[in-house]
Amino acid sequence: EAVRHYWTRQWAAIDPGVEPVGVATRPDGTVAVDVDQVVRDLDGAVVAQDRVVHVYTLRDGRIARMDIEEGGADRS
Repeated sequence: EAVRHYWTRQWAAIDPGVEPVGVATRPDGTVAVDVDQVVRDLDGAVVAQDRVVHVYTLRDGRIARMDIEEGGADRS
């Protein structure tokens, strides 16, 4: 529910586009998804472009939490 709320809020103000480029399970059991992200305003102008990591915590086979970290795995 929290993830749905996050994305619903985001789409009301901006047009975020993400393309997954890598997935890894971390030693703590979280799932890290490297994504290329392009954020546009509602008029279509690019306001941000970067690689970020969406980190998912799973509980009972469902997403219980999502965090966003700066930079992807192949960033220096």
